[in-house]
Amino acid sequence: MERIPAYGLAKEEELLFGEGQPDPVSLPPDSRALHLLQRLRDEARRFAVTYHRLAGQGRVDLLLIDILYNIGAGRIYAEI
Repeated sequence: MERIPAYGLAKEEELLFGEGQPDPVSLPPDSRALHLLQRLRDEARRFAVTYHRLAGQGRVDLLLIDILYNIGAGRIYAEI
């Protein structure tokens, strides 16, 4: 299986860092690619924060419901 390279987007400077790349890439502020990467980064962070919060409460099952049905934990708790 082919390995997929990893990339990361720095929050402050919005620089794109690539695995094995010595220098980061700066995308134009109005770039659609930059906006897509920002949205992916922000969603990944939201997911990680939600997972850790629910895992600490022993409620990872709520995270699975959120993933499968796109229902937030707050709404789930309100209906329980």
